[in-house]
Amino acid sequence: TFLCVSNIIAYDHHYLDFEFLGDIASQLPEIQEQDSFTNLQWFPLTDLPQPLFEPVRIAIDSLLTGQSYFP
Repeated sequence: TFLCVSNIIAYDHHYLDFEFLGDIASQLPEIQEQDSFTNLQWFPLTDLPQPLFEPVRIAIDSLLTGQSYFP
């Protein structure tokens, strides 16, 4: 399901980012690159670790506010 589109200039790049929601039902996350990640945790959307990658921050704002376009 379409969530939002954003026009982002950050990290010395220009991004046009489209975000979608998916239903993973009862699936559980699984670490595929054991050497790269040592800790996997769940966080409330309103209390995520910082800093967030800008497109992720905008997608979460969209989910919480219902806004679908971010210029």
